[in-house]
Amino acid sequence: MNDECKGNSTGSKDSPSGQNPFERLCIVQHPTRGRMLQSLSKFRKGEQLFRESPILISLQDITQKEQELLQRLSTQTGLHLVDDFVFLKSFCHASADIRTKVLDCYTPRTFEIEKSKLLSSLIKLADLSRRYPWARDTALEELRKVILVKACNAHGFNFQSSSSAALYTLGSKMNHSCTPNVVYTSQRYSDGTGSFIARTDIYPGDLLYISYIDAIRSTPMRQSILMENYLFKCDCPMCTEMVDNYRGLDCTNCGIGTIFHNNKTHIWKCKNCGLTDTPDLEQEEKVVSEGLDFLGSLTARSPNYLKAELYRVTKQIGKAHAITKLFQKQYIETVLLPAAASPGPPSRQAQEELSTMTSEIMEWCDWDPSFLDSSLIQIACILGRYAGNFLLAKKFLQIVKADMDFLMGNMAFDNDMYQIVIRGIKGCDNGTRNDIPDLQIGSQEDPGCPIQ
Repeated sequence: MNDECKGNSTGSKDSPSGQNPFERLCIVQHPTRGRMLQSLSKFRKGEQLFRESPILISLQDITQKEQELLQRLSTQTGLHLVDDFVFLKSFCHASADIRTKVLDCYTPRTFEIEKSKLLSSLIKLADLSRRYPWARDTALEELRKVILVKACNAHGFNFQSSSSAALYTLGSKMNHSCTPNVVYTSQRYSDGTGSFIARTDIYPGDLLYISYIDAIRSTPMRQSILMENYLFKCDCPMCTEMVDNYRGLDCTNCGIGTIFHNNKTHIWKCKNCGLTDTPDLEQEEKVVSEGLDFLGSLTARSPNYLKAELYRVTKQIGKAHAITKLFQKQYIETVLLPAAASPGPPSRQAQEELSTMTSEIMEWCDWDPSFLDSSLIQIACILGRYAGNFLLAKKFLQIVKADMDFLMGNMAFDNDMYQIVIRGIKGCDNGTRNDIPDLQIGSQEDPGCPIQ
């Protein structure tokens, strides 16, 4: 994305070994993307490139009146705005030096903002914040810039049981790619720093990219999200040159295969029969649009409505499309997992459905454990403890363990969920159900699931 508005970096916290990150990294001016981070050394997959302390973290208490304002705005816009509001408040309470560093970060050009419902709503939130004493001494244009800085540059931050947003000096200099070579985590250390880790092998001269979004979407879905949230079109290899494995549709030629779109040639080809096909793209667009609207609504929390929509979407678009996987994920986390928390062991039907649906997601393309987050731990423990499916449960737990090892390093051993994973793997190895943790998910009183 364009980055002309960013100023010069002021540096970063040294690496754990005391090495200055600028001995292995540098900031370069890209002709179209603005300033970017570039590697001066080789980094192996899993190696930490650098870590740094945030410039600013959105950690401030909010008053009852402020909560009422946010509730009204959230109702009007359909957006969750608490973190943005708190970031504004944190900025207004910050020192002059911190303010300067925050304002040094990238923001979109003013005339582009109206193209995004999200960014337009954030500007309105900045305007409304002027009614509070803590914001009255800050210029309106400055407040607007700050909230856009947060929207376009901040990272999620977990520290001392608090979840918030953090802004980094070097971390904000990386552009987006749907196939990034760097991944970020705030769970690798306990001192409040963020870590940036090589997702692939990185070589001298390589530009550094992270993914701003969950990339497990079809190319049109990702492009729509990026345009709405960040006002740019992605031109990474996953969006331009590769077959879109997240956009599979049923083949009308052989009737059993799946056709996939090639982003470079724009040809749809069946992986089963090898013939090209011409799908109904208007139907696909309609199903995706309506599906995303449903998943973003309160109705998606209703088990009966969700199950009906999952059936409809699957029938209309097949099982190999990203929108179907998003519905399956929602169904697992909203229906099947709460059902497993109801008194007594889950029913055989619920166990089988949980096993089948999770396996379908995991076998789908380049699956990433973060797509189901910690739910995969819960799923594995249920399948091992109640269904006695030790092989599948261990497979799920080993995937989570590898992901946690990669992101958290030595800190993984101090994480409660990591210890549950270790115990679960040992229980699967021993073939002893009682050795696998009995996780209680959701509400005991209201499991919210029609499966009995």
